[in-house]
Amino acid sequence: MILTDAGFKTALDGRVAGLVTRNDGECHLQMNKEGFYEYFISPEQDFPSIYQVREKLIENDIITIFAVQEDVVRDRTSTKNDVYRELAGEIGSSRAFVQTIAEDSADIVSVIRMAYESVTRDIVVDSVSGLTIGIAPVLNCNLTSDGRGCANVAIEDLVIFNVTVTMDQCLKDMQTRLLPLPGFGNVELTLVPICECNCSSQITANHTSCNGTGSLVCGICDCSGESVFGEQCDCDHQLQRCPDDCFNRGTCNNCSGECTSCFTQPDTIGGVFQIVGSFGERCQCDNSSGTGACPVGRDIDQVCSGECWEGYRPSLQW
Repeated sequence: MILTDAGFKTALDGRVAGLVTRNDGECHLQMNKEGFYEYFISPEQDFPSIYQVREKLIENDIITIFAVQEDVVRDRTSTKNDVYRELAGEIGSSRAFVQTIAEDSADIVSVIRMAYESVTRDIVVDSVSGLTIGIAPVLNCNLTSDGRGCANVAIEDLVIFNVTVTMDQCLKDMQTRLLPLPGFGNVELTLVPICECNCSSQITANHTSCNGTGSLVCGICDCSGESVFGEQCDCDHQLQRCPDDCFNRGTCNNCSGECTSCFTQPDTIGGVFQIVGSFGERCQCDNSSGTGACPVGRDIDQVCSGECWEGYRPSLQW
C-alpha cells in the first residue's frame, strides 16, 4: 500500500535535477537509525519508468493499493486521484487499485477491505511475454470484458475454466513458465513446444491430388515455389483475366480464366416460358425478348447463329 497526499515522478523527471543515469530497477533500500528503510541513491539515478514498476510488481506478485487523499489537487483540471488512476491503468487493472482515504487516514481498514474484495471478485490470468493465452469458461465463469478471466465471482464459489497457451515463437526446448493469477498466486506450466505436425516429414511431390504439380503435405497441397496456386494447385498465375471481363454478364473464374455462370433468369416470351439471359464462352450473347445484345445471325433457328458477328461489341445496357 502506498499512502500519500502527493503526486509521483517517473522516468525523465529527474533530468531537471541533472539525474541522467537510467534507473536500474533494483531496490537500494538501507535501514536508518530509527529502524526504517530509506532509498539511498536518489541523488544518483533517474526515477523508474512505469514499465519498470509494472514488471517488478508482476515479478514479485505484488498488488498495489494507492491510497490518496481526495482534496489534494495537482493542477486546475486533475486531482491526485485522477493521476493515480491513470497510473493504475498503465500498471494493469488486476495489479493496482486506487482508493480515496480520509485526511486523517481513519478509514484505512475499510480501504484495504475494498481493495481485497476488488482483487478477489475477478479471477484473471495476467499476460505473459511470448505467450498468447486463451480462456474458455466451464463452470460459474462469466468472462471479463477483456476475456482474460472470470468476473464477479462470489466468495466460496467453485470456478472452472480452461486455459490454452500458444507460443508466439517456436522454441525447440522444453520451458517452465509461471502463469500469474493476481491475488491467487502463480501456476507453474511446463511447455513442450509442438512446432510441426508428425506428418510433415511425409511429403509426396507432384501428387495427383495436387494436379501433378504440387506436393501433398498432411493432406493439403503445397504449391509454394510453383507457378500455380489454389487448393489443388490447379490455378495458373500466367493465365490472363477472362476475355472482355465476361461483358459484366457472368462470373469470371480467375483460376481458369474462363467465364462461368452467365447471368440468366426465367421469363415468358410469346406465351412460352423460357430461361433467358446471356450465354456463350464470354457470356457475349443474349436471347432476352428479341432485343438482346447480340444481333440475330444468318441462321434464324439459332440466336446469334451460335456466335456474334465478327468485331461486334454489344451494349452493356440490357
